[in-house]
Amino acid sequence: MSGNGGDENRADCRRVLIIDDDRDFADSLSHLLTLEGYNVQRAYSVAAARDAMNTFEAKVALVDIRLGEESGLAFVSELRQEHPDLLCIMMTAYDSAETAIQALKEGAYDYVRKPFYSEDMTATLERCFERIRLTGEREVAEAQLRQAQKMEALGELTAGIAHDFNNLLAVILGNLELVADDVGDNANLRELIDDALSATLSGKELTHRLLAFGRRQTLHPQRIDVGELVAEMLRLLERTLGEGVVIKHLSRGGLWQIEVDRNQLEMSLLNLAINAHQAMPEGGTLQIETANEVLEYSDTLSQEGLRPGEYVAISITDTGVGMTEEVAAEAVRPFFTTKEVGEGSGLGLSMVYGFVSQSGGHFVIKSEVGKGTTVRLYLPKAEQVPAAVLTEDAEQEARGDGAGERILVVEDRHAVRRTSRWMLAGLGYEVVEAVDGDEALKVLSADERVDLLFTDIVLPGSLNGLRLAREARTRNPDLKVLYTSGYAQDALRNDETDLDQIELILKPFTKNELARQVRKTLKAEP
Repeated sequence: MSGNGGDENRADCRRVLIIDDDRDFADSLSHLLTLEGYNVQRAYSVAAARDAMNTFEAKVALVDIRLGEESGLAFVSELRQEHPDLLCIMMTAYDSAETAIQALKEGAYDYVRKPFYSEDMTATLERCFERIRLTGEREVAEAQLRQAQKMEALGELTAGIAHDFNNLLAVILGNLELVADDVGDNANLRELIDDALSATLSGKELTHRLLAFGRRQTLHPQRIDVGELVAEMLRLLERTLGEGVVIKHLSRGGLWQIEVDRNQLEMSLLNLAINAHQAMPEGGTLQIETANEVLEYSDTLSQEGLRPGEYVAISITDTGVGMTEEVAAEAVRPFFTTKEVGEGSGLGLSMVYGFVSQSGGHFVIKSEVGKGTTVRLYLPKAEQVPAAVLTEDAEQEARGDGAGERILVVEDRHAVRRTSRWMLAGLGYEVVEAVDGDEALKVLSADERVDLLFTDIVLPGSLNGLRLAREARTRNPDLKVLYTSGYAQDALRNDETDLDQIELILKPFTKNELARQVRKTLKAEP
């Protein structure tokens, strides 16, 4: 997208209307300005100027002070009322302060005195178009700021809701699993519990998408070759979309690497492909294109949110029904959907938008009714310095029950704390409890046998989970710590702790997930 436009494009942006009843003068000035690269039209009367403004979107009007029997001053006032963004330059042969003041009062941006040197006129026009450029950039920046503030507020709201939901789901999921352990051979009850567990896990996925939109999900970035990733996904996409959709992959060579969460990128591409498939009920073509893009400042002006930089762009284009501008503008809002009830949650694009934004990139959607939609993801080029390889156990250790280790559970919500206690006790651990950081420190001072501190990151009072752990480890450097949270990224916003350097389990969690994470933490080096 980088590069300068041609002379024709430049002239098209520099449109000047000359309004003067002196035809010879107007023609000569038009010829001069055309040679200087301006797009010029002439009007020899007020009536002709009115007609010209209906078909020629002038940026600057050069208006003579006398237009036959009509006043150029009065016409400038009329032009400014009808076209507020138009800059008017008054041309006058009368060299008086009163004339200049009157012209400015009527709305003229500047004035020049006839006769003038060509350099003076072009300098005046350059000032005009510089002002127009700066005004346009300011308006774009203000629109981008408003959009960013809107999305940030919406993200805060959805993340807060997701956090509360996660605490509720933690209780529901944990208790369902505890009940499931005791149902015995009652097949009907087992089926009911399995249905409830399935619905709870679906709720967990919804809150995950809400956190993704709010840019509060926990990401594990790694270096990725996008071309290879897309190529590996093609078979999955073909199976998912079926025979009615032809998938094309266009990849330009020499793609830069990016550093993002691989699983989330794959999920984002799958979501976009499914959305595209649903937009093509009669079948069609899905094209995935990957390319390096260098966005210059001028490239970002036409699209809110874009910033200059080096990116790998992933474009997903369908030949489906398309969307109106109004629908496209709302497409990433959580729960917004044009589908029938039951056909979708309205969170797919929200999740993709949040993931891309949290990864430092940009999400652009363009659509035309009846022709299709293109979603373009701009993901920043990875730094040139070798990045530390972020590894994660492909499969954590198999579940191992406890052997009587003592765990201190710190959680201010009674129901969540009780559920965690029962789950851990059922796994063979001894459990003690605390409702906040201060009470936890008292327990640790009185009980030297605590093997693991299992604490929520967000706690009431002056000691959150992170500060509690630091204080506890000054007393017992060998103490193992496992954190939990409904939205860890937000909890760590003002803390220096690195998510990749701590043991963390996100709410809601299953009994097996808790068992594996506790066993892993207990075996880890402090």
